[in-house]
Amino acid sequence: MSNNVYDVLAKGNLHEELEGLGGLYRVVGGLGLHAVVNAEEVSWADHTVTVPDGISLPRLRENGTVCDFDTLVCSPDGDVIDTHGKVIGDVIGEEMTISVFGLRPYRDNKRGLLDFVGGRYVDSNGNLFWRLNGNKFTGKKH
Repeated sequence: MSNNVYDVLAKGNLHEELEGLGGLYRVVGGLGLHAVVNAEEVSWADHTVTVPDGISLPRLRENGTVCDFDTLVCSPDGDVIDTHGKVIGDVIGEEMTISVFGLRPYRDNKRGLLDFVGGRYVDSNGNLFWRLNGNKFTGKKH
């Protein structure tokens, strides 16, 4: 078992496996941030981040906990989200903690001013919304 997160992901060809599903997904959280900050190249047009050879992010944190792999599946469909989660689980196994979540239908957006967590929503026209602490931010349609 490798202690480098990038080795774990490359070993199972995770990106290729997820691309084969045909849906959009985004790696977010600490791994996503680490990849962007240490990127060799970021292609905004292709929505890809290329990291240099030899890059390392320890799978085990200094406190002994295992790094997590947070993935946003750009769909409100539970079956699509579950399929992405299964593929990620099959590739990564128990080498990392897996968190897979999707978009919520905007009609379910009932959070108010006392909301302290973020939510990602999509309306019936495909417009994306992010809500944090009662504030709404609108994104571009894919």
